[in-house]
Amino acid sequence: MAALLRIEWQETDAARIARELRKRRGMRFTFLRTPGVPYHNSAAENAIRQGVLIRKVSGGRRTRAGTHILERLLTVYRTCRKRGVSFRDLLPMMLTGAGPPLPSGHPRT
Repeated sequence: MAALLRIEWQETDAARIARELRKRRGMRFTFLRTPGVPYHNSAAENAIRQGVLIRKVSGGRRTRAGTHILERLLTVYRTCRKRGVSFRDLLPMMLTGAGPPLPSGHPRT
């Protein structure tokens, strides 16, 4: 790959791609250098898949507000699944304000 990136490409797209790859050199092959980093992005793809399926089955989201609400619900749903929290139990508590909010996972400052 290093040899290919040293070439001064004349084709516009090839030059652009080579420039981007050179610029992101430190980010390439992280999965080889860092234990626990997956070699694929299946988790990211799976995270958006449910929203895509809902949009296809329902014929799309009709309003900007509807899109916003669905995105937020799916975000909370996926976070619940990752943390082993029951979405069905948590959602009514969040909507009525009767329970604690789902922790964000960000450190408190």
